[in-house]
Amino acid sequence: MTDISIASPKVKALPAPRIQIGEYFKTVCLIHGLRVDGKSTLAQLLLNGNFEYLSTDAICLDPDGNIQSFLEQSRMGERYNFGAVAILIENNDADRFISFLFQKYIVSSDQDNILIDSFLFGLPVCRSILYKLCEQHHIRVWEIKRII
Repeated sequence: MTDISIASPKVKALPAPRIQIGEYFKTVCLIHGLRVDGKSTLAQLLLNGNFEYLSTDAICLDPDGNIQSFLEQSRMGERYNFGAVAILIENNDADRFISFLFQKYIVSSDQDNILIDSFLFGLPVCRSILYKLCEQHHIRVWEIKRII
Protein backbone atom coordinates (compact mmCIF):
# COMPACT_ATOMS: atom_id res chain seq x y z
CA MET A 1 0.00 0.00 0.00
CA THR A 2 1.20 3.54 -0.63
CA ASP A 3 0.73 6.81 1.16
CA ILE A 4 0.13 10.22 -0.45
CA SER A 5 1.95 13.41 0.55
CA ILE A 6 -0.16 16.54 0.95
CA ALA A 7 0.00 19.21 -1.73
CA SER A 8 0.49 22.72 -0.39
CA PRO A 9 0.07 25.82 -2.57
CA LYS A 10 2.66 27.59 -0.40
CA VAL A 11 5.46 25.16 -1.28
CA LYS A 12 4.16 24.05 -4.69
CA ALA A 13 4.41 20.38 -3.66
CA LEU A 14 2.57 17.68 -5.55
CA PRO A 15 1.18 14.50 -3.99
CA ALA A 16 3.63 11.68 -4.42
CA PRO A 17 3.10 8.02 -3.53
CA ARG A 18 5.59 6.66 -1.01
CA ILE A 19 6.19 3.10 0.06
CA GLN A 20 5.07 2.42 3.63
CA ILE A 21 7.26 0.81 6.22
CA GLY A 22 5.46 -2.21 7.63
CA GLU A 23 2.40 -4.01 6.41
CA TYR A 24 -1.15 -3.03 7.24
CA PHE A 25 -4.56 -3.87 5.82
CA LYS A 26 -6.68 -0.97 6.97
CA THR A 27 -6.36 2.42 8.58
CA VAL A 28 -8.42 3.64 11.53
CA CYS A 29 -8.42 7.35 12.26
CA LEU A 30 -9.75 7.78 15.77
CA ILE A 31 -11.12 11.15 16.91
CA HIS A 32 -11.75 11.10 20.64
CA GLY A 33 -12.22 13.54 23.47
CA LEU A 34 -14.67 14.88 25.99
CA ARG A 35 -18.41 14.93 25.42
CA VAL A 36 -19.65 17.76 23.21
CA ASP A 37 -16.05 18.69 22.40
CA GLY A 38 -16.27 19.10 18.60
CA LYS A 39 -15.41 15.52 17.56
CA SER A 40 -18.31 15.18 15.14
CA THR A 41 -17.65 18.63 13.68
CA LEU A 42 -14.03 17.71 12.99
CA ALA A 43 -15.08 14.36 11.54
CA GLN A 44 -17.45 16.14 9.18
CA LEU A 45 -14.62 18.41 8.00
CA LEU A 46 -12.31 15.46 7.41
CA LEU A 47 -14.78 13.31 5.50
CA ASN A 48 -13.96 13.50 1.81
CA GLY A 49 -15.14 10.20 0.40
CA ASN A 50 -11.99 8.33 1.37
CA PHE A 51 -13.18 7.28 4.83
CA GLU A 52 -16.10 5.29 6.16
CA TYR A 53 -17.53 7.19 9.14
CA LEU A 54 -18.40 5.41 12.39
CA SER A 55 -19.93 6.98 15.46
CA THR A 56 -19.64 4.88 18.60
CA ASP A 57 -22.80 6.59 19.87
CA ALA A 58 -24.74 5.14 16.92
CA ILE A 59 -23.05 1.75 17.29
CA CYS A 60 -24.26 1.63 20.91
CA LEU A 61 -27.81 1.51 19.52
CA ASP A 62 -27.08 -1.68 17.52
CA PRO A 63 -29.07 -4.44 19.26
CA ASP A 64 -26.30 -6.94 18.41
CA GLY A 65 -24.05 -5.01 20.80
CA ASN A 66 -26.19 -6.34 23.64
CA ILE A 67 -25.99 -3.25 25.87
CA GLN A 68 -29.70 -2.43 26.11
CA SER A 69 -29.48 -2.38 29.92
CA PHE A 70 -26.75 0.29 29.75
CA LEU A 71 -28.91 2.33 27.37
CA GLU A 72 -31.90 2.11 29.70
CA GLN A 73 -29.77 3.14 32.69
CA SER A 74 -28.66 6.25 30.82
CA ARG A 75 -31.98 7.26 29.25
CA MET A 76 -32.83 10.96 29.55
CA GLY A 77 -36.41 11.21 28.31
CA GLU A 78 -36.33 10.40 24.60
CA ARG A 79 -32.52 10.57 24.43
CA TYR A 80 -29.57 8.66 25.82
CA ASN A 81 -26.54 9.98 27.65
CA PHE A 82 -23.91 8.23 25.53
CA GLY A 83 -21.14 9.45 27.82
CA ALA A 84 -22.77 7.50 30.65
CA VAL A 85 -23.23 4.50 28.33
CA ALA A 86 -19.52 4.60 27.48
CA ILE A 87 -18.55 4.65 31.15
CA LEU A 88 -20.88 1.70 31.84
CA ILE A 89 -19.29 -0.20 28.95
CA GLU A 90 -15.77 0.54 30.21
CA ASN A 91 -16.59 -0.51 33.77
CA ASN A 92 -18.65 -3.62 32.98
CA ASP A 93 -18.30 -5.08 29.49
CA ALA A 94 -15.43 -3.43 27.63
CA ASP A 95 -13.73 -6.52 26.19
CA ARG A 96 -16.92 -8.04 24.80
CA PHE A 97 -18.40 -4.80 23.43
CA ILE A 98 -15.17 -3.55 21.83
CA SER A 99 -14.62 -6.99 20.26
CA PHE A 100 -18.16 -6.89 18.86
CA LEU A 101 -17.67 -3.35 17.50
CA PHE A 102 -14.28 -4.24 16.05
CA GLN A 103 -15.46 -7.37 14.23
CA LYS A 104 -18.75 -5.99 12.92
CA TYR A 105 -17.74 -2.44 12.00
CA ILE A 106 -14.00 -2.48 11.33
CA VAL A 107 -12.84 -5.96 10.26
CA SER A 108 -16.02 -6.67 8.27
CA SER A 109 -16.03 -3.27 6.57
CA ASP A 110 -15.33 -3.18 2.85
CA GLN A 111 -13.57 0.16 3.36
CA ASP A 112 -9.82 0.33 3.98
CA ASN A 113 -10.04 3.68 5.78
CA ILE A 114 -12.34 4.18 8.75
CA LEU A 115 -12.90 7.41 10.67
CA ILE A 116 -14.24 6.84 14.19
CA ASP A 117 -15.85 9.64 16.21
CA SER A 118 -15.84 8.51 19.81
CA PHE A 119 -16.15 9.47 23.45
CA LEU A 120 -15.97 5.73 24.23
CA PHE A 121 -12.42 5.44 22.90
CA GLY A 122 -11.37 8.47 24.89
CA LEU A 123 -11.65 6.16 27.89
CA PRO A 124 -8.28 4.46 28.48
CA VAL A 125 -9.48 0.88 28.95
CA CYS A 126 -11.62 0.92 25.80
CA ARG A 127 -8.93 2.64 23.74
CA SER A 128 -6.32 0.10 24.88
CA ILE A 129 -8.55 -2.83 23.85
CA LEU A 130 -9.13 -1.25 20.43
CA TYR A 131 -5.41 -0.66 19.89
CA LYS A 132 -4.54 -4.25 20.80
CA LEU A 133 -7.14 -5.59 18.38
CA CYS A 134 -5.90 -3.28 15.62
CA GLU A 135 -2.31 -4.37 16.19
CA GLN A 136 -3.29 -8.06 16.06
CA HIS A 137 -5.09 -7.50 12.74
CA HIS A 138 -2.40 -5.28 11.16
CA ILE A 139 -4.60 -2.20 11.17
CA ARG A 140 -2.75 1.06 11.60
CA VAL A 141 -4.28 3.68 13.88
CA TRP A 142 -4.07 7.45 13.76
CA GLU A 143 -5.25 9.26 16.85
CA ILE A 144 -6.72 12.74 16.89
CA LYS A 145 -7.75 14.30 20.18
CA ARG A 146 -8.50 17.82 21.25
CA ILE A 147 -5.71 19.34 23.35
CA ILE A 148 -6.92 22.94 23.79
